[in-house]
Amino acid sequence: MRSLMLAAACLLGGCTSSIVADGESAAAPPRSEPSLPSEAFSQLAVYDRLVRAAAADANVVYSPTSVSQALGLVHLGAGGTTKEQIERFLAIAPGETGDRALAARAASLREGERGVKVEIANALFLSRDWSFQPAFLDATRTIYGASAERVDFMNDPAGAAAVINAWADDKTDGMIRNVVTPDTIQREAAAYLANATFFEGDWSARFKGAETKPFLFGDGTQRPFHMMKNEGEFASVSVGNWRALRMTYGFEQRRFAFDVMMPEARVADVPAPALGQIDAMASALDKATPAPVRVWLPRFEADMRADLIPPLKALGLTLPFDRDRADLTPMAEPGQRPLHIGEAFQVAKLQVYESGTRAAAVTMMVAMPTSAPPPFEGPEFTVDRPFLFAIRDLRTGEVLFFGRIAAPQPFVPKRQDG
Repeated sequence: MRSLMLAAACLLGGCTSSIVADGESAAAPPRSEPSLPSEAFSQLAVYDRLVRAAAADANVVYSPTSVSQALGLVHLGAGGTTKEQIERFLAIAPGETGDRALAARAASLREGERGVKVEIANALFLSRDWSFQPAFLDATRTIYGASAERVDFMNDPAGAAAVINAWADDKTDGMIRNVVTPDTIQREAAAYLANATFFEGDWSARFKGAETKPFLFGDGTQRPFHMMKNEGEFASVSVGNWRALRMTYGFEQRRFAFDVMMPEARVADVPAPALGQIDAMASALDKATPAPVRVWLPRFEADMRADLIPPLKALGLTLPFDRDRADLTPMAEPGQRPLHIGEAFQVAKLQVYESGTRAAAVTMMVAMPTSAPPPFEGPEFTVDRPFLFAIRDLRTGEVLFFGRIAAPQPFVPKRQDG
């Protein structure tokens, strides 16, 4: 089902036209010294890395839009060469101009159309133990519309997880309800920078009728599967040894589409096509004249949880994740430990059915301190012997209570404020 997942990546990227830069080959070995592309950010470059690492029978569902929005939040909190590297990776203008361009892209997607709904939400989940720069908080709110909520990662990871999961549940219309658990919460985290992207689209021409047909799975087995039927006019092309077909959503502009790409040969495992070939198929579909086609498509759902740091670093985005070189000084107030992005992951889900498609993704960038708290320097004062005490008014000198403690008695207060 890998070819279908390729279409899912395109869908979540909000793309119906040429979206991938030439020259990135799926068969090429990883470079030992990765460099950022000089061309526009390839929306599928991260997918390309994810699919290389996935098993042949594994689904790969990924949202480029969600990753770019989450990186936008990091960009606002980055400085120096870290900020510049994010700008080159996303191919955005320097500074706030680039952030406003990313925000404008999200606003354009949210417009949707009749029969299509797109929701893109951003949020900051901030540790109660950290202080943040007012300029950073203000910019994330005014540019990206990010909400901000204080949580206690260190002492109440269950409560923090509940807050994050409730937000994800709400912003994805219930599709993604479990992003983190109390056990996976990073208790040392300063902040979770979050994006949620949700898509719901009705087919311009819905599927009618269904049959059980054999489907060849990635593990080589062939099993009966529920297949939907649609007889109508669709753009379809052949490029090299691949076939592609486009089905649109909505009833007016038909701006959003689901592109299905599959090899001509009916084999279980084939190398993923080069990104340039995917680009060629998208371009060919743009130019193709719709013609009568009978389409059989599985009714299915698929999901994925992906660690984003390895593919992002392989593509040259390294500084935000570097404990020694990351510059996130615009994010937190001075006098605290330096920060880096210690964890980055995405949870995504796709559902394809007779009347349309639902897709959702939640991306998290976790800002964490680069080192343990500095060791305490100073003498110890351990009260482990009989002692005197005084409760006094420091302004007037009056002593309210005074005494000696030689046999302290265990005691649990009724009021404990922590």
